[in-house]
Amino acid sequence: MTIIALFQGKLNHCNELTPIETYAFINYTLSMKGLLSTAGKIGLLSLLSLLSFSAQPLNTPQELVIGGYRLPFDAPPYQWLSPCTGQVDGSLPHLVTKYLKEIGIKARYYDYSKENDEVNFQSTINSLINDKFDASMGFSRNFGSKKIKTTRQPVITTEQAAIYYQNYIKIDSFDDLKSLRGVLNLGELEPSTNPSYQFAVANQLKFVTTASKEDSFRLLTERKADYMIGDYYRTLLLAKDKQLQSKLAFFRLDEMQRGFYFAVAKDGKWNSLVDALDEYLATKTSQQGRDVLNKAYLSKWLSRFDCKKNNTAPN
Repeated sequence: MTIIALFQGKLNHCNELTPIETYAFINYTLSMKGLLSTAGKIGLLSLLSLLSFSAQPLNTPQELVIGGYRLPFDAPPYQWLSPCTGQVDGSLPHLVTKYLKEIGIKARYYDYSKENDEVNFQSTINSLINDKFDASMGFSRNFGSKKIKTTRQPVITTEQAAIYYQNYIKIDSFDDLKSLRGVLNLGELEPSTNPSYQFAVANQLKFVTTASKEDSFRLLTERKADYMIGDYYRTLLLAKDKQLQSKLAFFRLDEMQRGFYFAVAKDGKWNSLVDALDEYLATKTSQQGRDVLNKAYLSKWLSRFDCKKNNTAPN
């Protein structure tokens, strides 16, 4: 069924289109005819977003409940629970809530405090489908489901790096890795769904896997591995915590970046929001801007207990 037919069906049943759905319909129709430029799309989205919440239909939800993780969940600079405000902070919620605020939607984070069940990508899929919460803002598309709709653009991209002791070896290029022994933390991902693992195999790197970054770091420290593949910021903070940052060097692996996406139930009430957010991410954000934002939030996390200094968000 085409998007035209879907919208026509709603009109035939006398159901009023929401402004976000109207945007998607007009955007699709005019884009197909070559009559709507990128600038025109942004202007149209802004106008309809304004109309959406100045004359809001009674059946249009205005509060979005976001879940998919257990608090406190420290993953700086992307997200963590602020000890000063008790709210989720970081570059990931910054980008999502900034956009939602612009179109009049209030974000609320799901309260896991009374639950003991494990929270992972599969449980997040089940929770979205069963309306336990409305959206996840850090969803991996490797856990794709036909019942889940995600943005095409990542909300945030995690930087990957090869970390090594600079007194022992030196890495100047990606080809240098092929003659060395690596270690890779799989985390909760299976090899078949871990993009870093798949990339390492495809490029014929020699490596072993662990279940945690601490185990990977231990192998690196014991010189049972020459380098460790991991998230750049998390490993940097781990090295700082162990007071080893002066002894380690980082080789950024741009080819191994991991994207995390905004996700909702495909048949849910927030389906059309994904398309509008995609347009925003594609036209109003950039990787360079995300890098600047990540560095700003890394500084904020390092001073997270200084509540006087930590009461404002980076721009």
